[in-house]
Amino acid sequence: MIKKYIWLNPIVEAMVRKNRHEVREVLEKKGYTIVACTNGAGLVRKAYLDYVSKTSRLPVIDARCPKVTTLIREKYPLLADNIAPIEPILLTCAEELYAKYVTPDVKGTALIVISPCTWLVKRGDLLFGEKVCFLTWKDFCEKEGLSNYPRLEASPVPPGFFTGLDLPVIEANGGKDVEAALQRASEKTLPRGTLLLELLYCEGGCHLGDGL
Repeated sequence: MIKKYIWLNPIVEAMVRKNRHEVREVLEKKGYTIVACTNGAGLVRKAYLDYVSKTSRLPVIDARCPKVTTLIREKYPLLADNIAPIEPILLTCAEELYAKYVTPDVKGTALIVISPCTWLVKRGDLLFGEKVCFLTWKDFCEKEGLSNYPRLEASPVPPGFFTGLDLPVIEANGGKDVEAALQRASEKTLPRGTLLLELLYCEGGCHLGDGL
Protein backbone atom coordinates (compact mmCIF):
# COMPACT_ATOMS: atom_id res chain seq x y z
CA MET A 1 0.00 0.00 0.00
CA ILE A 2 1.25 3.47 -0.91
CA LYS A 3 1.86 5.72 2.11
CA LYS A 4 0.29 9.11 1.40
CA TYR A 5 1.77 12.27 2.91
CA ILE A 6 -0.19 15.51 2.70
CA TRP A 7 0.77 19.13 3.39
CA LEU A 8 -2.18 21.46 3.88
CA ASN A 9 -0.21 24.79 3.78
CA PRO A 10 -0.68 27.70 6.26
CA ILE A 11 -3.86 29.04 4.62
CA VAL A 12 -5.75 25.77 4.90
CA GLU A 13 -4.26 25.07 8.34
CA ALA A 14 -5.76 28.35 9.54
CA MET A 15 -9.12 27.60 7.90
CA VAL A 16 -9.51 24.26 9.69
CA ARG A 17 -7.79 25.22 12.97
CA LYS A 18 -10.95 25.00 15.08
CA ASN A 19 -11.73 21.60 13.57
CA ARG A 20 -8.14 20.36 13.25
CA HIS A 21 -8.68 17.22 15.33
CA GLU A 22 -11.72 16.27 13.25
CA VAL A 23 -9.91 16.97 9.95
CA ARG A 24 -6.83 15.00 11.03
CA GLU A 25 -9.01 12.07 12.07
CA VAL A 26 -10.86 12.04 8.76
CA LEU A 27 -7.65 12.27 6.73
CA GLU A 28 -5.95 9.54 8.74
CA LYS A 29 -8.93 7.24 8.16
CA LYS A 30 -8.48 7.87 4.45
CA GLY A 31 -4.83 6.89 4.69
CA TYR A 32 -3.19 10.31 4.78
CA THR A 33 -0.41 11.43 7.09
CA ILE A 34 -0.33 15.20 7.61
CA VAL A 35 3.16 16.71 7.41
CA ALA A 36 4.53 20.22 7.87
CA CYS A 37 7.15 22.34 6.15
CA THR A 38 9.77 23.65 8.56
CA ASN A 39 11.57 26.57 6.94
CA GLY A 40 10.23 27.30 3.46
CA ALA A 41 9.49 30.95 4.19
CA GLY A 42 12.91 31.52 5.73
CA LEU A 43 14.69 29.98 2.75
CA VAL A 44 12.71 32.11 0.33
CA ARG A 45 13.40 35.33 2.26
CA LYS A 46 17.12 34.56 2.28
CA ALA A 47 17.04 33.78 -1.45
CA TYR A 48 15.48 37.19 -2.19
CA LEU A 49 17.96 39.02 0.00
CA ASP A 50 20.87 37.30 -1.75
CA TYR A 51 19.42 37.84 -5.22
CA VAL A 52 18.65 41.53 -4.73
CA SER A 53 22.20 42.13 -3.52
CA LYS A 54 23.70 40.59 -6.68
CA THR A 55 21.43 41.40 -9.62
CA SER A 56 21.48 44.49 -11.82
CA ARG A 57 17.88 43.87 -12.94
CA LEU A 58 16.16 46.27 -10.56
CA PRO A 59 13.62 46.52 -9.18
CA VAL A 60 13.35 42.79 -8.55
CA ILE A 61 9.77 41.58 -8.92
CA ASP A 62 8.38 39.12 -6.37
CA ALA A 63 7.71 35.76 -8.05
CA ARG A 64 5.65 34.14 -5.27
CA CYS A 65 2.35 34.65 -7.11
CA PRO A 66 2.22 32.77 -10.46
CA LYS A 67 -0.81 34.79 -11.56
CA VAL A 68 1.27 37.97 -11.28
CA THR A 69 4.23 36.52 -13.16
CA THR A 70 1.91 35.30 -15.91
CA LEU A 71 0.32 38.76 -16.10
CA ILE A 72 3.76 40.35 -16.46
CA ARG A 73 4.82 38.04 -19.28
CA GLU A 74 1.55 38.60 -21.15
CA LYS A 75 0.96 42.32 -20.56
CA TYR A 76 4.27 43.82 -19.37
CA PRO A 77 6.88 41.72 -21.24
CA LEU A 78 9.61 44.34 -20.82
CA LEU A 79 9.51 43.61 -17.08
CA ALA A 80 9.85 39.83 -17.47
CA ASP A 81 13.60 39.88 -16.86
CA ASN A 82 12.98 41.58 -13.51
CA ILE A 83 11.02 38.62 -12.16
CA ALA A 84 13.08 36.90 -9.46
CA PRO A 85 14.20 33.36 -10.44
CA ILE A 86 12.93 32.11 -7.08
CA GLU A 87 10.08 29.66 -6.73
CA PRO A 88 7.06 30.36 -4.47
CA ILE A 89 7.13 29.17 -0.86
CA LEU A 90 4.63 26.39 -1.60
CA LEU A 91 7.01 24.87 -4.14
CA THR A 92 10.08 25.37 -1.96
CA CYS A 93 8.24 23.43 0.75
CA ALA A 94 7.24 20.76 -1.77
CA GLU A 95 10.94 20.21 -2.52
CA GLU A 96 11.74 19.91 1.19
CA LEU A 97 8.89 17.47 1.85
CA TYR A 98 9.64 15.38 -1.23
CA ALA A 99 13.26 14.97 -0.17
CA LYS A 100 12.25 14.06 3.40
CA TYR A 101 9.32 11.72 2.82
CA VAL A 102 9.38 10.45 -0.75
CA THR A 103 13.03 10.18 -1.78
CA PRO A 104 13.79 7.39 0.74
CA ASP A 105 11.03 5.22 -0.80
CA VAL A 106 9.87 6.62 -4.15
CA LYS A 107 7.77 3.57 -5.09
CA GLY A 108 6.08 3.23 -1.72
CA THR A 109 5.16 6.84 -0.98
CA ALA A 110 3.22 9.75 -2.45
CA LEU A 111 3.17 13.46 -1.59
CA ILE A 112 0.06 15.61 -1.93
CA VAL A 113 0.46 19.38 -1.62
CA ILE A 114 -2.66 21.48 -1.10
CA SER A 115 -2.67 24.88 -2.80
CA PRO A 116 -4.81 27.97 -2.18
CA CYS A 117 -5.10 28.66 -5.91
CA THR A 118 -5.13 27.01 -9.33
CA TRP A 119 -2.15 29.11 -10.41
CA LEU A 120 0.15 27.44 -7.90
CA VAL A 121 -1.22 24.03 -8.91
CA LYS A 122 -0.30 24.75 -12.53
CA ARG A 123 3.17 25.93 -11.54
CA GLY A 124 3.70 22.90 -9.31
CA ASP A 125 2.58 20.51 -12.05
CA LEU A 126 4.98 22.19 -14.47
CA LEU A 127 7.96 21.86 -12.14
CA PHE A 128 7.33 18.49 -10.51
CA GLY A 129 5.29 16.58 -13.08
CA GLU A 130 3.97 13.35 -11.60
CA LYS A 131 6.44 13.35 -8.69
CA VAL A 132 4.10 15.46 -6.51
CA CYS A 133 0.32 15.75 -6.66
CA PHE A 134 -0.79 19.38 -6.37
CA LEU A 135 -4.48 20.01 -5.63
CA THR A 136 -6.47 23.03 -4.55
CA TRP A 137 -8.25 22.61 -1.22
CA LYS A 138 -11.57 22.92 -3.02
CA ASP A 139 -10.73 20.10 -5.44
CA PHE A 140 -9.29 17.93 -2.66
CA CYS A 141 -12.47 18.30 -0.59
CA GLU A 142 -14.60 17.35 -3.58
CA LYS A 143 -12.35 14.39 -4.39
CA GLU A 144 -12.41 13.03 -0.83
CA GLY A 145 -15.97 14.02 0.11
CA LEU A 146 -14.84 16.44 2.83
CA SER A 147 -16.66 19.48 4.12
CA ASN A 148 -15.08 22.77 3.09
CA TYR A 149 -14.68 25.56 5.62
CA PRO A 150 -15.44 29.29 5.41
CA ARG A 151 -12.77 31.47 3.90
CA LEU A 152 -10.60 33.41 6.28
CA GLU A 153 -11.27 37.08 6.93
CA ALA A 154 -7.54 37.79 7.05
CA SER A 155 -4.60 35.95 5.59
CA PRO A 156 -2.08 34.14 7.82
CA VAL A 157 0.45 35.08 5.12
CA PRO A 158 -0.43 38.75 4.50
CA PRO A 159 1.44 41.36 2.47
CA GLY A 160 4.64 42.43 4.19
CA PHE A 161 6.56 39.19 3.62
CA PHE A 162 9.81 41.10 3.12
CA THR A 163 9.45 43.33 6.18
CA GLY A 164 12.60 43.16 8.25
CA LEU A 165 14.98 42.55 5.35
CA ASP A 166 15.98 46.23 5.31
CA LEU A 167 15.16 46.58 1.62
CA PRO A 168 13.23 49.43 -0.05
CA VAL A 169 10.04 47.56 -1.00
CA ILE A 170 6.85 48.63 -2.76
CA GLU A 171 3.89 46.44 -1.75
CA ALA A 172 0.76 45.96 -3.85
CA ASN A 173 -2.05 43.44 -3.55
CA GLY A 174 -5.30 43.09 -5.44
CA GLY A 175 -5.48 43.18 -9.23
CA LYS A 176 -6.00 46.92 -9.56
CA ASP A 177 -3.08 47.91 -7.32
CA VAL A 178 -0.79 45.26 -8.79
CA GLU A 179 -1.41 46.58 -12.30
CA ALA A 180 -0.83 50.14 -11.12
CA ALA A 181 2.54 49.15 -9.63
CA LEU A 182 3.52 47.30 -12.78
CA GLN A 183 2.54 50.27 -14.92
CA ARG A 184 4.73 52.55 -12.82
CA ALA A 185 7.59 50.07 -13.04
CA SER A 186 7.29 49.88 -16.81
CA GLU A 187 7.25 53.69 -17.00
CA LYS A 188 10.18 53.88 -14.56
CA THR A 189 8.24 56.17 -12.21
CA LEU A 190 8.63 54.16 -9.00
CA PRO A 191 10.29 55.96 -6.09
CA ARG A 192 14.03 56.19 -6.59
CA GLY A 193 15.93 53.40 -4.89
CA THR A 194 13.09 50.85 -4.95
CA LEU A 195 14.75 47.44 -4.99
CA LEU A 196 11.83 45.05 -4.70
CA LEU A 197 8.16 44.86 -5.70
CA GLU A 198 6.01 42.60 -3.51
CA LEU A 199 2.96 41.70 -5.59
CA LEU A 200 0.04 39.45 -4.67
CA TYR A 201 -2.91 39.29 -7.06
CA CYS A 202 -5.45 38.32 -4.40
CA GLU A 203 -6.38 41.30 -2.26
CA GLY A 204 -5.06 41.00 1.29
CA GLY A 205 -3.15 37.77 0.62
CA CYS A 206 -3.65 34.23 -0.60
CA HIS A 207 -6.63 33.51 1.68
CA LEU A 208 -8.84 34.66 -1.20
CA GLY A 209 -7.36 32.26 -3.75
CA ASP A 210 -9.71 30.59 -6.22
CA GLY A 211 -8.85 27.15 -4.82
CA LEU A 212 -10.44 27.87 -1.45
